Order: sequence, then C-alpha cells, then structure tokens
Amino acid sequence: MITTIRTSINARLSASYFKIMCRVSLLLFLCTIITLGYYGISNVISYDSVRLNSTIQTSNAESITNNLKSLHYTFSIYDGKNIVYKENSLRDTLFLNYSFPFTIQNNNYYFLISKPISLNNNLLIYYDITDVIYELAYVGAAFIIISTLGILLTTLLGISANGRVLYPIHQMAKAIRKISSSNLSLRINVSDSKNELKELSIAFNKMMDDIEYSYNNQQQFVSDASHELRTPIAVIQGYANMLNRWGKEDPKVMQESIDAISNESENMKDLVEKLLFIVRSDSDRLTLQNEDFDLSELAREIMKETQMIDNNHIFEQNIQNSTLINADRNRIKQALRIIVDNAIKYTPPNGKITINSMVEKNYAIISISDTGVGISKQDIDHIFDRFYRSDKSRTREKGGHGLGLNIAKIIVLKHKGKIKVKSKVDEGTEFRIFLPISNN
Repeated sequence: MITTIRTSINARLSASYFKIMCRVSLLLFLCTIITLGYYGISNVISYDSVRLNSTIQTSNAESITNNLKSLHYTFSIYDGKNIVYKENSLRDTLFLNYSFPFTIQNNNYYFLISKPISLNNNLLIYYDITDVIYELAYVGAAFIIISTLGILLTTLLGISANGRVLYPIHQMAKAIRKISSSNLSLRINVSDSKNELKELSIAFNKMMDDIEYSYNNQQQFVSDASHELRTPIAVIQGYANMLNRWGKEDPKVMQESIDAISNESENMKDLVEKLLFIVRSDSDRLTLQNEDFDLSELAREIMKETQMIDNNHIFEQNIQNSTLINADRNRIKQALRIIVDNAIKYTPPNGKITINSMVEKNYAIISISDTGVGISKQDIDHIFDRFYRSDKSRTREKGGHGLGLNIAKIIVLKHKGKIKVKSKVDEGTEFRIFLPISNN
C-alpha cells in the first residue's frame, strides 16, 4: 500500500513537471513565432517604403501602376466591388474585405495591405513573405525538437529527483510497517532528510518517543495495579477458605476472617477509587468544580480535623487570616489531606507537624513540614511516581499503595499550580503547594 502511494506520488509529480514544461514550451513557441514573424514582415514592408509612399501620392493612376511595376511590387487595384486592375500572375483573392491579410498566390505567401489612391480606388499591395514563412518554419521545427528533448530530459531528471526527495518518506513508511507493541524503539534516521522532510522526521521521532513513553507507562501502570490488587485478593481468598473450613465451628476464626476480609475489601475499594481517579486524569475526563473560597480557612479546617484523630504528634500552625483562591475545594482538601497523612505516617510519635500559609507574588502557598524520617536523595525524584515506595519508609506495612502523592500532584497541576518538596533523611520533609490567587 505504502509503495503504491509512493509510486503514485512520483508519477503525479513527474506528470506535473511534464505539463508545466509543455505549457511553458508552448508559450515560448508562440511568443517566438509571433515576435519573429512580426519583425520579419515589418522588415519586408519597410523595405523601400519612402519610394513606395511617394509613388502612391502621385495623382496619375497610370503613373502609379508603372512606378509600382518598376519597383517590382505585386499589386492590384480594387474599386470596392471589383478588381479593376491586376497583374497577370495574380488570381482573384478571396480576402477582398482585408479581414485576414494573408494570402497565397502562385505558391508564394503574401501579406496584403490596402492603401487608398483615389476616391473610389484602393491599391492592394502584396508583400512577398515566403522567405519569412520558411524561416519561421525552420525556427519552429528546431524549437519543437529542442523543446521535446528538453521536456523529456526534465521529466527524467524530475523522476530521479523525486526518488531522492521521496526516499525519506519511503524510509518512514518502512519504519511504520515495522512498528509494533514489541518494537516501539524504532526511529527514522534524521541525517538523511533535509528541510521540511527533516522536520517531518523529527516530528515523527518525537511522536514515537511520546507513544513509547505512554505505552511503557501504561504497561507499568497495569502491572503495578495488578500487583497491588493481587495481594488483597489473595488475602480475601485465604480467609474465605479458612472460614469455609473452620470458621463455621470456631467463632474466633470466623471473626478474624470477617475482620480481615472487611479490611482488605476496604483496601481494594480505596485502590480502585485511586486508579479510577488516575485513569480519568490520563484521559482528560477529570472535571473540577471551581469556586471562590478561603484557602487559609481550609488549612485551619484540616489542622482541626487532624488534631481530633491524632494524639501522637505535636501540631503547629502559622496560617494567614484570609487567602482567596478559585479552585475545586474538595480536590484541594484531598491533596492537602494526602500530604498531611503522609507526614503522620512517617513521623515518629511526639514528632512535630507544621502547617503554614503565605502569599508570594501571584501564588497562595501552603507549607506542610514534619520532623519525620525524611526522604533520601535517590528517592526524592521518584516520590510522585505511581506505585513508588522507598525501601526504608514507604513500605506496605505503613499502609497505602504509592498513589497518594501522584494524585496530589495531579490535583495541583490541574489547578495550574506547583508542588515542591525538600527533605533530609532523619530530619524531616517539607511539601510546598503553590496555587494561583483568585483575580476577583
């Protein structure tokens, strides 16, 4: 299919070259013939024109006739109805109305001009342009031969040039045919392309980079999600089997199985909700219910709720009185809650968690810092990756699936904000969320 298209493009381009050359050659041919014919006939007519004009100006018709014969002009006299005088060698012309000034007499070509010599008589002068016609024929024939050779040569060179120009497209077509889900790393050699084709090759390679990156992320996402779901499913199946074998007769085993199944079911529900959130974000179907609200008031609300459920840490706050933003309040609260929960998980008992708010340029900033275990340098660049957990602190025993920070980042970016983190092992971590201030 691709080869057929390439051949068709080559043929169409060659046909276009052929048509253009034919039209240009025809135009040049007509211009050349008209120009040479005009100047050739003008030279014939202008020859000895002074003596001819002085002869015509005489009043004696017989004198005009004799003088014209002595000047070797071929002529006749026409009175408006009939030819009243003609040389013996002339036939009656069919062009007496002079609408077409060319005529053939005795195998010679003549250019016919009428000039009045009296009130009723016109002098018909036949200028012999036979030599001019033959010269035009020779020039025309030579022009046709040269043009034909030029058109054929141009067409052949065009076909060859088309092949070189279309070669990168052919290579691109070959690369496209070889692409599959197991071979997304194939790229086009940009060095063989020039100008627009080079830009096309670069754009194609970039598109393939994006596709490969997206495909690999999707594969990794599916693999990680499957791995995360496999554990709770296995636990539920294990307790279900134990409940079926011994739980009917042992209330303790029954209660243990019910509690475990309930916990794992809740864990699966939480994971599925997070996965659906990420899928909606990736497919650009995540909608925000934006409204104007006070970010400082939301920060104080989160601090109050956190203190109610956690008595093992010290909480401090330094929140400004009012910071108005336009955003989805529930989503922003979800992102802040994720970071606060992380701080609680990875901060030892009696450790300190601090929430600050401030305004910097056009951003409202919420800072959440802790005195927890911190994040190593090799892990800090990956903490927003999906399903990522560091070996030391982000283990499954701490709870979660490694999706929380990724979701928090998605929410912040959807609001055209920024999220930054700095951390030091065994000293603590600080997350800073930047959100645009409302213009109202």
